[in-house]
Amino acid sequence: LGALLLTADRLLATGEIVRAREEVRRGFAAESQRARAELAAAARRGGFPEGTTVHIGWTVLDPDAVDRDEASGPLSLLAGTPSIRWSPGGGRVPLDRYLDERVELLRHPPAGAG
Repeated sequence: LGALLLTADRLLATGEIVRAREEVRRGFAAESQRARAELAAAARRGGFPEGTTVHIGWTVLDPDAVDRDEASGPLSLLAGTPSIRWSPGGGRVPLDRYLDERVELLRHPPAGAG
């Protein structure tokens, strides 16, 4: 769900996200593109099927800390409302609104997405 990952028993903050793919030789305009391609190829060599989404560098969040008015990763209370910082430099939005938007995107992805 964007900046959040949900498992059966944990709430996580995403790290880097790549899709596993075979390594191919190509030119890159930016070193960051080359690094992402190397991660994607490493995921494929590591056994992830082609096209599988792989999360690297995720962190476990502590919802109880947020209840105590402490931040946990991108989560915090803002004027008493659970909120999320949806990007590293981004502002905070109420968590319920953020989740509603993310779920709606899953239900109705934009044209050309996926």
